[in-house]
Amino acid sequence: MNGVNDSLKSRKKKIFQWLFSLMVFLMIGIFIFLIMIFKNQEKLYERQANRYYSYRLGDELRQTDDYLTEYCKNFVITGDSIWEKRYWDLVAKREGKAPLRGGANTSLLDSMQNMGFSDQEFDLLKLALQKSNQLVKKESIAFNAAKGIFLDSVNEFSIRKEPNIEFALQVLHDKEYLLMKKEIMEPIIKFESLIESRTKATVDKYNDKSQLLLILTILSILIAVFISIIAYNLIIKRLAYIEDLANELRLKTKEQACLFKISQLTESTGKSIEHVLESAVSIIPFGWKYPENTSAQIDFKGNLYSSVNFTVSPWTQEATIRAEGKSIGTIKVFVQKDGLSDSESPFLDEEIVLIESIASLISSFYERKSFLDNLSAANEELASEISYKIETEKELKKSDERFKLATQGSNAGIWDLDVASRIAYWSPLHYEILGYSPGEFTPTLDFVRSIVHEDDRSIFDEIVQNHVAKGTALDFEARFFTKQKEVIWCRSIGASSRDENGKSIRIVGTFVDITDKKMAEKALADKEQQLQFALDASNEGIWEINGECNYIDFSDRCYTMLGYIPVQDNSKQFDFWKRLVSDESQSKALINQIDEIKLSGFHDGICRMLAENGEYKWIHTKGKAVEFSEDNKPLRIVGTMTDITERMRQEEKIVSTILETEDKERSRIAREIHDGLQQTMSTSLMSLEKVRSSTDFENEDVYERFHMGYKFLKKAIEESRNLAHNLMPKVVDENGIVKAIHSLISAIQNSSETIFYFDDNLGEERLKLSYEMTLYRITQEAINNVIKYANATKCNIQLLKHSNVLMLTIEDNGEGFDAANTINTFGINSMRTRAESIGGFFEINSQPNKGTQIFVELPLN
Repeated sequence: MNGVNDSLKSRKKKIFQWLFSLMVFLMIGIFIFLIMIFKNQEKLYERQANRYYSYRLGDELRQTDDYLTEYCKNFVITGDSIWEKRYWDLVAKREGKAPLRGGANTSLLDSMQNMGFSDQEFDLLKLALQKSNQLVKKESIAFNAAKGIFLDSVNEFSIRKEPNIEFALQVLHDKEYLLMKKEIMEPIIKFESLIESRTKATVDKYNDKSQLLLILTILSILIAVFISIIAYNLIIKRLAYIEDLANELRLKTKEQACLFKISQLTESTGKSIEHVLESAVSIIPFGWKYPENTSAQIDFKGNLYSSVNFTVSPWTQEATIRAEGKSIGTIKVFVQKDGLSDSESPFLDEEIVLIESIASLISSFYERKSFLDNLSAANEELASEISYKIETEKELKKSDERFKLATQGSNAGIWDLDVASRIAYWSPLHYEILGYSPGEFTPTLDFVRSIVHEDDRSIFDEIVQNHVAKGTALDFEARFFTKQKEVIWCRSIGASSRDENGKSIRIVGTFVDITDKKMAEKALADKEQQLQFALDASNEGIWEINGECNYIDFSDRCYTMLGYIPVQDNSKQFDFWKRLVSDESQSKALINQIDEIKLSGFHDGICRMLAENGEYKWIHTKGKAVEFSEDNKPLRIVGTMTDITERMRQEEKIVSTILETEDKERSRIAREIHDGLQQTMSTSLMSLEKVRSSTDFENEDVYERFHMGYKFLKKAIEESRNLAHNLMPKVVDENGIVKAIHSLISAIQNSSETIFYFDDNLGEERLKLSYEMTLYRITQEAINNVIKYANATKCNIQLLKHSNVLMLTIEDNGEGFDAANTINTFGINSMRTRAESIGGFFEINSQPNKGTQIFVELPLN
């Protein structure tokens, strides 16, 4: 039987191998066919591209010939040398003396040869090119006639007369000239016909080959699909066979799992027999063939344990639980035959062995459990007898260990001094601290005194004498010499036992090396001194905020850097610092951000403060939290206060220089546009105006093109003039800021729906040119933004001078915007940078649907 199965398996395996090999062969064939189709399509594309480039080459010859005729006529009519230049540039490109269409310096004839034409095709193109070159000679006569140069008797242009435009036009319109142009087209048409007939045959050939390869590919795919269906059916049958084997294996696994779980249950004797029997009776049904129809019951010493949904049935199996050869219980398994055929047995042969194995496991567990229970009782009696002795020894060991661990954990040596004999006991660690081997000498009080540093010896004597005589505390720190004559810091603490008269008879204490601690304290003191020196050198003040207080603790340097006497009363501190901060800097000032800093634990701000001499200084304050609570809230914030006035002035100078350079460059560009570009375009406009007035355009398309170019040229002249004016408005330099703003508003008022109002109190007063130019640029940028984005009906501009302060305000009633989200835009940053470059303050306020306000404050002193 096994031989037949092996033969069947071998045959199925060979079938699968043949099917797989055939599928691989088909996939390779399909891949090869696809590659051949791809390569065939590439060749087809090459032939079609060759045809396209052939047509393009013929068209190139036709177009260059038309362009040469057009350039020649334009020169004869207008006399503009640009047409002559374009004419001879194009001739140079055809002859390979200049690059044609951005490529290499290749002549048109060389390009034809590189295309691989047949001799007949190349002869036709060459003939057309020769006739075109003859036409160039004809056009050369027209060119020279327009310039007053004519042929002599030897066909050289040596005769000079008055330019003869009519003769030049006659040369370009006579019958011979037109006939020569027609003769150029005839070989080109024949060339295109030959190209079409030759290319069509090649294209048809590759199309037929592509269709054949496509049919073979589709046929291979269909065969592969058919083979896949056959393989699929074979695999399905194989899977059904495997599923039957899996069901049989599942039954075996259920039995083994049931036996394994009960063996685990009876492995440990720590469980009670009742627990084991209750668990076993619930596990047993799941090991039988039909667990849903199976129930179990265990009768152990008259106690019954039943599974869930227990039901008695005529179909039953039974096994006996034994101990010491006697029956102490039974295991019964019942199966209901509901849903099963009458001829089918509900039990398997293996299930008889299974129930016997379960009974054996329970019997073994009970015997081991009984033996261990008896042994445990005997052990308890023995344990009670030695318990007292063990507890006594443990307490003694604990007392000794507690003392050793205390001394080891503190890294302290132990000493015990007999006051009368002045001889002491030292622990091994005490010897090691001083560099000696344990027991190397007998320590005495006089020896200890001898190794104390001479500068600390008097303190040592005083403390020891007072402790012995008066009972004062024995706790001192002193320097000691080690065996290697090194100096270490040590601390000694002791206590005395005294007689009935209060006299000290024995002193016991500890001895600890504190050298590292002393060195750390000294290093910390040095670092604090270095920090103080650094703060003094950097000219910075220190401030501190305690999380529990509502004031700032300022160092004296914070006051003196501004020329004031330190304020000692914290209740007056807020009013003092708030008075010094300029109005525009109030929101950024440290004194106004105490609550925010206590929440975030961070601060970094720059503001202007009034010094004692009446000048404003730029002050930079920054700090961060250095202590936190358990819930990570800042408890202590420490920071610095620095005078950065000089740095801000240098930055203002740098920005001012950059903007001044920018204005100079704008002025240079404006002059270039006005003196160069505008003059050139104006000359071109006059030439076009002359052509328009003297030419009768018969072709409507030509007239439309000419008129469009004429119109765009006028527009370009107007836009370049406005651009030059905007780049460097002369009205600022010549008439001042007030008239410049009036001029700006007048120029845009008619083209904008926004009504602009301008008020000032400067009159004829002039400011520094850098101030006027900067304020004009800010106003210009703001007005452009109002026109582009605001959709406002009115905009008020005010330029007012109060005492030594100049204020520029620009306010509109437009749509507004969220200033927080757009504060870093280029236009706003540009205005702010310009204002700060001349020492001004810039602020912008805006909200959606509430308009926008721009404010610039410029101190004039």
